Amino acid sequence: MEIRLLVFGALTDAVGCRDCALVLPLEITNVGLLRVWLLGEFKGLQNKTFRVAVNQVFRGDECNLFEGNEVSLMPPFSGG
Repeated sequence: MEIRLLVFGALTDAVGCRDCALVLPLEITNVGLLRVWLLGEFKGLQNKTFRVAVNQVFRGDECNLFEGNEVSLMPPFSGG
């Protein structure tokens, strides 16, 4: 399955891209499994805090992923 991965803020350095296509292993079917996979693939994410949005909506680990989804990794932001 291929998804579009958007990465924001300091997470960009950890992943190495801001906007990229990722081909996921077949067993990655939801956000929770994706998070575990990303932490294994991109060691720089292991000490980072981030939320995951799917198609511009923050989602929990149980959210299913589908071909062509846009997945965003969002670090904590401070408002002002």
